[in-house]
Amino acid sequence: MMNSEKQSNSLPEYNTYYSSQQQVQRRGRWRWWKILLFTGAIGLFTYIQMDKITWLKKTLSGENNYNDNKEIISLGFPAKVSNLQGPKELENFMQNLQNMFGEKEKECHHHHQEEKYRHKDQIKEDCIDMDMDNNYNGPRCGKLSIAFPPEYARHPRPPRRHETFCKPEELIPSSSIFKFSPDEFKKASVYLDGSFSHGGVVTVDRADSSTENDIKVNVTTFVGRKELQKDVSISGFDNEGRYSVQVKRKGGHRHWHQKPPVKKDCVTYSIHVVFPSHLKFYEDFDLHIKQALRIHTTTDLSKLNFGNFTAGIGHGAIHFSELKGDHIYLGTLYGVVLGDYSPNKVLSSAAIHGASKVKIHTMNHHVNVTSAAIVGPATAELPANGYEGNFIISSWTGSPVIEAPNPEDIHVIKNRYTYKSGYYKKQDTESNVIVSSKHGDSELLFKDYDNSDLEYM
Repeated sequence: MMNSEKQSNSLPEYNTYYSSQQQVQRRGRWRWWKILLFTGAIGLFTYIQMDKITWLKKTLSGENNYNDNKEIISLGFPAKVSNLQGPKELENFMQNLQNMFGEKEKECHHHHQEEKYRHKDQIKEDCIDMDMDNNYNGPRCGKLSIAFPPEYARHPRPPRRHETFCKPEELIPSSSIFKFSPDEFKKASVYLDGSFSHGGVVTVDRADSSTENDIKVNVTTFVGRKELQKDVSISGFDNEGRYSVQVKRKGGHRHWHQKPPVKKDCVTYSIHVVFPSHLKFYEDFDLHIKQALRIHTTTDLSKLNFGNFTAGIGHGAIHFSELKGDHIYLGTLYGVVLGDYSPNKVLSSAAIHGASKVKIHTMNHHVNVTSAAIVGPATAELPANGYEGNFIISSWTGSPVIEAPNPEDIHVIKNRYTYKSGYYKKQDTESNVIVSSKHGDSELLFKDYDNSDLEYM
């Protein structure tokens, strides 16, 4: 009896001991949670303040982050090409082109939304006109927003206009001519920015006569009315030994709000660069054009050799003929790169949305050729008897193609569904050809033709 009473009296003391132990443990855990939360709050506050300080330093120092609203360019080259000359430089060139002329995401989205709603409104207006016309006996529009409408509900697309609306012969011209000596300025650049009407042309030629000793840049603007000439700024200046010509239409992004467009709103241009006929070599020439119908040549450039030749365009086509150079870089964000070229060391061409199809006339045994596209086909055509060296062809969509008159000259070392690598005739000759496309066909073609025949395919 006494033992049971002692045991019953000792139970509350036992429970009190363990409850106090649990309370101590809970308090310890809660203390650690408070420390952890407090430390995290301090870390988050410090990170936010440091980010603000970094932004403030960049702002005060005049630095800008150009990649905030820009796409990071990756041409999708295989890892094996990282040590070769051409691909890395081409990606850097295309990234700079994207930073200069690439459309911001918000602006592009707003433009496409505006065009989308404008197109819907036009369809509705056409349908209303047909429904209100009592003499109209054809099929009605019906529902507009169905996924697969029947034939009678489809709105016919207007025929594509192949001719430019703003024709120079129907507009008011104004010319500015810049001349400089190739002996004094061994480097030159032409830049064009701003929103111009569709139809601008850039031409690079060589003079026929020997009377002209200077390089001439003729910039002609064509406007629908005279007051629009004040919107275009044309200037020439010396940029640390490089003669630069800059053309810019002032103001922000412009859309054709009036349908159909009218001639009085046209602002287009023509840039004609003429090198003297006696000039055999020019060190560095650079073209950066935001938008143009084409960048091309109309005369024989085969007797003029460039040390570095760069042509980049935001919207438009590049199509040169008989262009020679030690290092040639060509690129377009939206458009095509075509033509035939004679590189002494490097030729690199790329298109973000479009096509890169180049024909090569090899002038040196050690030449590096790169043709790439992100959305669209990439092709490189070389003379069957003018090249010996390695090749890499890749296409993310599969089945890259290589062709040659004599199949025994093609040696494929690695053959995958999206990738082919090997050599043509001889291995490791310090010559390399790389053809790559992310979303399109990739072709490397060796053709039988005279190496002096420079007519493009």
